[in-house]
Amino acid sequence: MSSVAPEPRRSRRRLWIAIPAIAMLALVVVLLGYLAQPQRATRLILGQVGSALGLEISASGGEYRLSPMPSLVVRNVIAREPGVARSLLRADRVALSLPWSTVRSRGNDLTINRVQADKAVVDVAALQHWLQQRPPGKTRIPVLTDGLEINDGTVVGSGWTIGALDVDIPFLAPSRRVQAHASGRFRSEGVQVPFSLAVAMSSPAPDAAIGIAGDVAVHRSDWHLPARIVLSALIRGGGVRLERMKLGAAARYDAGAIHAPFAAGIAGTLRFGRGMRLEPAAIAVRASGVLPTLDATGRIALDDALDITVSGALPRPRLQLPDRDTPG
Repeated sequence: MSSVAPEPRRSRRRLWIAIPAIAMLALVVVLLGYLAQPQRATRLILGQVGSALGLEISASGGEYRLSPMPSLVVRNVIAREPGVARSLLRADRVALSLPWSTVRSRGNDLTINRVQADKAVVDVAALQHWLQQRPPGKTRIPVLTDGLEINDGTVVGSGWTIGALDVDIPFLAPSRRVQAHASGRFRSEGVQVPFSLAVAMSSPAPDAAIGIAGDVAVHRSDWHLPARIVLSALIRGGGVRLERMKLGAAARYDAGAIHAPFAAGIAGTLRFGRGMRLEPAAIAVRASGVLPTLDATGRIALDDALDITVSGALPRPRLQLPDRDTPG
């Protein structure tokens, strides 16, 4: 007697295998169709990032590509705290690319390949308010595997701005060392300070250690002070205060026909408010010619003018005593 498996049973097995595959294929088609619409993709991704950071992020206009990886270009980006009218960030254009795993995670994974922002404007007061409202330890830092680039940015403080700001961060991740390059121009009333600096931080956190080296120049209408600096400090107060700051500079004072090189060492607490204020400050200057050698304490303020108030000691000039064999 021959035994043959019933054909209907095999058909049912094939059907149960085929149904999940067909359903998955249909789901993929629907998802691709959804993401292929730029407005929906923009809302989805910005909503995920905003939810993770506790911000409302909006944009007008967007371009989206799925190959070789999801990438999004949005314009007129505005980020603000929920319920707060004042925005902490505006940007003419933001481009980002991210892996599919980030899209699928719905905000649980903040891995992004690269972010580029053009003409971004950061409001320091609004940024500080947002940082103060964040629960301790809850601010999530995204992983940027291919870095962050800012072109022609602006930072607006109380009585001061930093313009023409270009920033390049090759890699960013929580609890990882940050290396960056930044250039721009600090402006306050009557004072301009162009700079080009290499920056290193122990981590992307508001209480990190920071090191800075590069070129800085202070420009006033009647004098200039270009310098090569090296600085180390601890960031405190959400970025508005540098404690245990130590600054070494090889500089030159130029005023008309005067060109006086000197070396300086400065230590103290640097605060950013209306301009910059270093108080208390310990100051050491080593110079020759028109500039004195000096050891002093006091304060240095830079807003609409450079104000230095110090007390200390100037070494007495050495007296040239006559030789014993010289008559007279």
